[in-house]
Amino acid sequence: MDAKKVEAVSAIQLEAGRRPFTGRMDETDNISVLGVMVRNEWIKQGTRRKIWIFGILSALLPVALAVLQGVLLPGQAILAREDLFLTCLRLITPLVLPLMAATLALDAFTDEIGKGSIRSTLFLPAGRATVYWAKALSILAGSAFATGTMWLSSVLSGLFLPGRDSWLVWLGTGLAATAASLLPTTFIIATVMVLAQFMKSAGGILVSLVIGSLGLNLLSFLVKDLAPVLPVTWLGYGASAMTLPPAGLLAAFAVLAAWTTLFGMAGWLRFERRGF
Repeated sequence: MDAKKVEAVSAIQLEAGRRPFTGRMDETDNISVLGVMVRNEWIKQGTRRKIWIFGILSALLPVALAVLQGVLLPGQAILAREDLFLTCLRLITPLVLPLMAATLALDAFTDEIGKGSIRSTLFLPAGRATVYWAKALSILAGSAFATGTMWLSSVLSGLFLPGRDSWLVWLGTGLAATAASLLPTTFIIATVMVLAQFMKSAGGILVSLVIGSLGLNLLSFLVKDLAPVLPVTWLGYGASAMTLPPAGLLAAFAVLAAWTTLFGMAGWLRFERRGF
């Protein structure tokens, strides 16, 4: 390994509070570099206005719904505090949350590939796998940030709404629904990441997502037996996770996890062999 690469990784090691790099990477070195690269990818996301726009909109939605009931429908308990976050999640899960995840993934890959800045990232000797999965984790963290912001805003806005259950049930249900919504989001991220390895245009990738979604929905309609194993069947299940029977919840998890793993690995293998 040449001196410049050793110096580059040593800088990362020192930033992580670990010993300087000696020219040979062990398992702890890879973990350290991965952690620093995930943080650096998150910092890059923070410089883009999109993540903050999504975060602000996610925070404002529960407030708007709470104000709508309190001002326009005073004294009518149409929306309980337990329903606030789930209602918001149902509104954003079909379109907004996938769009946000797709946008973050496009910025992390097609934008950097188009500008050529990804070459400087690949200069590090940690390997392309580390770069690829660091980007994937940072994109998922960005999606979790927006969803978590909406949950926190729902908790604060719910203080002014009537409730049915205890605080622990309310908070636990919200956290469980947040976690459940991240699995469909992870599938969208994996799908965009694999498409970004074969297509250069962000617009083309978004069009491919729409066409693919419509095609799979049509296929599930025409061939009913295929519907349970198609990812589009379960993309919006996050908001309804608490109402699904155990068998349905297990099926949703298994199908989305399988498709996410397949697309994630396919994207990684292509990224490993792609020339930049």
